[in-house]
Amino acid sequence: MNSYIKDTTWYKNLTKGFIDTSPPKPSAPEKKMPVLQDVLIRLNKMIDIGFITTIYFIMGAIVANIVTGYQNRFDSKENDKKTLITNIFNLVILIWINGVLIYFARNLIEFIPYPFDNFFGFQHKKVKELGAATAFTFVLLYYQPNLNNLMKYLKNRFDNTFKGRSFIEGIKLLNKPALKPTIMDDEKEKEKEKEKEKEKEKNTNTNTNTNTNTNTNTISNNKNYPMKRNISNHY
Repeated sequence: MNSYIKDTTWYKNLTKGFIDTSPPKPSAPEKKMPVLQDVLIRLNKMIDIGFITTIYFIMGAIVANIVTGYQNRFDSKENDKKTLITNIFNLVILIWINGVLIYFARNLIEFIPYPFDNFFGFQHKKVKELGAATAFTFVLLYYQPNLNNLMKYLKNRFDNTFKGRSFIEGIKLLNKPALKPTIMDDEKEKEKEKEKEKEKEKNTNTNTNTNTNTNTNTISNNKNYPMKRNISNHY
């Protein structure tokens, strides 16, 4: 019914000038790629993905070490003297710098030539992983200890600021230094390990004391009953 209306003269005269009523041109039949060429292109693509990932990984490690070298070592005591807003602002600046570095790395890697480009009809620039920069982003963020420690610090600082207080009281403390020292997760784990070691030492001491008591009791029993001791030795 729809095609019949479009073929009428009044519809063509009505839509003449602003709607193309001519039938679509038949599309040219797509040429099928030979199976061997398709396999070779896919193998070349897998090699290219490994090539791109390796470059991104190495570049991310180098840039992360350079950025960390220009930063001071993270100290929770020094950050406790600063306000929570200042620490959040420092985190935002670090993330912004990393975002710019990711942008530069993504544009820089496009200029690195791929040795097997245009082999078997494969095009290096059409690979999606070339502009993804996933490996570079992961390595860059993972190998920055200051960034990771600052994120852990802010999580614990927020807990100390808002835990046990109303939301309004916590908002008022955002522009003030820390009320109590912010304990990092690593320090908490160390304290737990120390407590476990103390418990182990107590258990070993109690076991040694019980063993010594049992030995003294057996010796005293042997002294009190010499015939029993001789009979046991005889058998």
